[in-house]
Amino acid sequence: INGIYDAGAIDYISYPFIESEIKHKAQTWLEKNGRTILNRLWLDQIRTVSNDGLFAWDINTNESISDSRYYTMAGYEPGEFPSLYDEWKNRVHPEDFPATQAQAGIYLRGEVPDSDNDFRFRRKDGSWMWIRSSIKFVQKDKDGKILRLVGTHTDIDKERKQEAFI
Repeated sequence: INGIYDAGAIDYISYPFIESEIKHKAQTWLEKNGRTILNRLWLDQIRTVSNDGLFAWDINTNESISDSRYYTMAGYEPGEFPSLYDEWKNRVHPEDFPATQAQAGIYLRGEVPDSDNDFRFRRKDGSWMWIRSSIKFVQKDKDGKILRLVGTHTDIDKERKQEAFI
């Protein structure tokens, strides 16, 4: 119990709350942080219009994150499978994987400044959808080796099916 007093809790117990001071602190916090929160909400709403799933990959640690749209565009629940390279690889159509892997290698070796690649991706129901993956590095080491990248998965299934129809 003494620890709470050491942390300053005694101030809140022994001094009366001043409503105007609390309102002022809350207003200051909102002015400082409210725009950031609002911007994040707006970006989340904008992403639903763009139909893109977002991901980021730290190549050294092999850690990656994906937003909810990355999953839901293919019928999965957000986070239903880990955001790992092997999980992605297992969902790329076997006929498309060699070319997709080769294109990623060219990019990761720094031979091209960015990368867009179309491939089929397995939906949760087992059917295939066309995805355009666009990636761009966000961090390199002193020797120019890519350390981190960000990217999007865009659902281009309708466009590819229309092209096939024509």
